[in-house]
Amino acid sequence: MKYFKYFFQINIVVLAIFIFSCKKEENQKPLISISLPIKNTYFSYGDTIPIKASVSDDSEIKSVEIKLYDANNVSMLATIQIDVNAKEIDINRYLVIDNKDIESGEYFVRVSATDNEGESNSALQPVYINEMVRKFSNFIFFCKASSGYNVVSVNNNQTQNILKNLSNEYSYSYVSSKNELILYSGSFLSDLFAINSTNALVKWSVLNKGSSIMPYFSGIYTNEYETYVSLYSGAVQEYSRYGGILRTFDVGNMYWPMQVLKHDNHLVVTTSYKSGTSYSLNVFNFVTTNLTQSMPMSEKPVKVIPRNANELLLFANQGNQGVLNIYKYDENNCWQPHTLSGKFIDAVKIDENNYIISTSDEVSWYNYLNNSITPFGPAFANKIAYEDISGQVVFVKDNIVQMYSYPNNQKISEFAVADSIESFYLMYNR
Repeated sequence: MKYFKYFFQINIVVLAIFIFSCKKEENQKPLISISLPIKNTYFSYGDTIPIKASVSDDSEIKSVEIKLYDANNVSMLATIQIDVNAKEIDINRYLVIDNKDIESGEYFVRVSATDNEGESNSALQPVYINEMVRKFSNFIFFCKASSGYNVVSVNNNQTQNILKNLSNEYSYSYVSSKNELILYSGSFLSDLFAINSTNALVKWSVLNKGSSIMPYFSGIYTNEYETYVSLYSGAVQEYSRYGGILRTFDVGNMYWPMQVLKHDNHLVVTTSYKSGTSYSLNVFNFVTTNLTQSMPMSEKPVKVIPRNANELLLFANQGNQGVLNIYKYDENNCWQPHTLSGKFIDAVKIDENNYIISTSDEVSWYNYLNNSITPFGPAFANKIAYEDISGQVVFVKDNIVQMYSYPNNQKISEFAVADSIESFYLMYNR
């Protein structure tokens, strides 16, 4: 009996060894080693990132994927996909940094591999990328021509090129340098078009559902990334860079939206009552699209410029009298540091405390800290813009364009376009 017990135990052990020796070893994850780029290497927009890596596995590798991610795990460049079907592979590829939206900071090259058994693994290599250097590219003018309107591009050498003729109604326009778009529409009948700023090809459009007596569009605004289209029916629609509707902000069917401003987490919309002459400034929560506060106005709002996180400069007209209001979010109220000389026409922000203002009487420089207004630039201007890279204020009157240095107030240059300028914009390479 004693021998039988030992014999039985020995057989159990032998059987266990046999079973485990016959069991297939568990599949291992692919092994990845990145030799290039070297950790924390600096690159710039337009550079190529060299990718050298080796991948091996105990079974066949099915595929390898190479991506560049930001700190929020968002892919920033085109993906490199490699089909393998081998147990090992040496990789020698390049990622081209061609995304204009990349901002300076830390990014991660990720090499991922998956084998035929479904096991996957990845390795990261941190790098630093300097964003594309921002440069002034060209002017975009909407000019009244003998037949309709011309969209005219003028570069640094003052070479003029008609991008498009608008034979139908023209009312509103805007540009987006980041999206390389020129946007324009009519009010009553003409559709809204978003065209490429270089070749004028239509990227997307919005159908005008108005009539000869009832407008449909009441404005266009872009914060460079998204476009905000004001509808006379009482809404503002947010569009993506590709023309898809993202959000709708309802101002009520008794009102129509005028100026729109995306400011931090707010969407600011000025409105006019359809059956009278009353106005309001409305603040919407950008995420929820809910109206959070509203302030009635007796003056007609013309332009809204953000000063800081809590304040807006609100330019308006009371008849032929221009006024400058400072609106505060935390108080939902305005104070009026100045009445302006004549009717307000246009204004542009230089920095938090300095603004150039055009009225029917003069062009002036407003300093917030001193609460002072002093003459600046030419005697009159229909439109103003600030080219912040060169530090020049651009003034337009009829078909004449003049540039003045800021703060020296010296005239730098002047040129003319063929037709009277209705509106104009500054385009940049990003």
